[in-house]
Amino acid sequence: MSYYLIQPRESYGILRNCPKCKGKSRYKNTNSFRVNANGKQIDVWLIYQCEACKNTYNLTIYERIRASALPAGEYEAFLRNDKDTAFYYGRKKSIFTNNKAEINFEDIPYEIIPLKDNGQEKEGAETGEGENLDFTPEGLGSYGESACQREEIIIQNPYGLRIRVDRVMAEIMQISRSAVKELFQKGILSCAQNYAGEYNIVTRRKEDAGNRN
Repeated sequence: MSYYLIQPRESYGILRNCPKCKGKSRYKNTNSFRVNANGKQIDVWLIYQCEACKNTYNLTIYERIRASALPAGEYEAFLRNDKDTAFYYGRKKSIFTNNKAEINFEDIPYEIIPLKDNGQEKEGAETGEGENLDFTPEGLGSYGESACQREEIIIQNPYGLRIRVDRVMAEIMQISRSAVKELFQKGILSCAQNYAGEYNIVTRRKEDAGNRN
């Protein structure tokens, strides 16, 4: 059994109507926060910006909260526009849902990270490189039902990126998407869904080791 994690390399982008562009535009994370103090309570926003005209949109992170109620060091991170903190909130889907912000799922660059059997990242693994599954398209005709076993490939997509399973498998197996589609058509690969959900199981028919040429 193999495990993989799909992880965005950048914050979610937002699609929203821009008052200056007079239409729907793409907004990106500026990695900057706006903090407003009102007595002992604060409001915190993550600032997004239209890619075309630089119009800004404030994504609400906290409303009317005491600074002392925040996790240790987070208030200071907001004040200094800490990039890691901005990246964290720029990928926290619940924030976008609470703001009714439309995420631009189509343009999010991502990486596929091989994980250990317990779901943790492999030590020394280079992100974005799929594990070699010891399979090549040339071997398509050598699989027989009586001489095969099943292998499960677990794909985790906790950030909800909209990616087709065949595209993910092409990157994992390091072959073309057309070759992967052929594997699905032949039943060598199978999955219950076409697009990756938060947790996906891809089943692969694997040739019995004792019957390899």
